[in-house]
Amino acid sequence: MYSARQQQFIYPPVYSSIELAESSAIVFLWTYQNSAQLSGLGDAYGNVIIAPQFSSIQMINQRPDAFVAGKRMNDKILYGLFDFSGNIIIPFRYDTVSNTDYRYNINFIAVAKNGRWGVIDKTGNLVRPLRYSPG
Repeated sequence: MYSARQQQFIYPPVYSSIELAESSAIVFLWTYQNSAQLSGLGDAYGNVIIAPQFSSIQMINQRPDAFVAGKRMNDKILYGLFDFSGNIIIPFRYDTVSNTDYRYNINFIAVAKNGRWGVIDKTGNLVRPLRYSPG
């Protein structure tokens, strides 16, 4: 990532891809390690907040206060949540983490484990137990 105004790199050219998130100062960083793509986070000023270590990462509802990330653990990708400082909010234990309809409520997240769905809040408390199956 290069700043034409400052005529210098904001991020050195060591990442395979860099993307500035819409309407925020969040920068998604990607690199490859042993042919696996890894994702991390930085800010718009060149500071790496979380070095690329996740198999996937996304912001919840374009808000920079919580991120869903996937992490390879024992040949399986498990999902959890963390904040912009890198603090884990929800440990990496779910098979799927999905946004609920955030236009109405940004505090709840649908999660699945072993084919059962439930709902947690953004602090990790179970709001609806993992007992619902799709269909």
